[in-house]
Amino acid sequence: MIKIIHQTAKSEDSITDEFKKFVNSVKRNHPGWRYMFWSDEANINLIKSAYPDMLSVYEKMSPIEKSDIARYCVLHTYGGLYVDIDIWCNQCFEPLIQEDKVILAPSPPLLFGKDSYTNYIMYSPPNHPFWMSVLSTIKKRANKKYIFGTNHK
Repeated sequence: MIKIIHQTAKSEDSITDEFKKFVNSVKRNHPGWRYMFWSDEANINLIKSAYPDMLSVYEKMSPIEKSDIARYCVLHTYGGLYVDIDIWCNQCFEPLIQEDKVILAPSPPLLFGKDSYTNYIMYSPPNHPFWMSVLSTIKKRANKKYIFGTNHK
């Protein structure tokens, strides 16, 4: 099992005291796990060095979309547990992890429908092909407009 926690924000200085409590709850409940913080600068450096084919897509995205792409690249590269900084953690996620599988949290059904998943908590082994499939899909859809789930060119 890859025992790395990944979190991202604009910069470490941008994390408010309120959100530092959330970050600390994750760290506290995962003793012995390595912690990696990813700033916007670190994210783009990872994209440039390890995923240069994603750079032109990444640069066109909104800050939230950039964060999404970066977390997929981080999990593909390093593996481990990604947790948004606004998530309070009450217990360790280890019992839920199957080390050779990508684990995604289900979305509330009323929000996105049945069988949809969020990306605010995810676990992955490194180099799992799922992430390259996700990145490929993002590249294919990057120049298309989606309104209410319908593709409009």
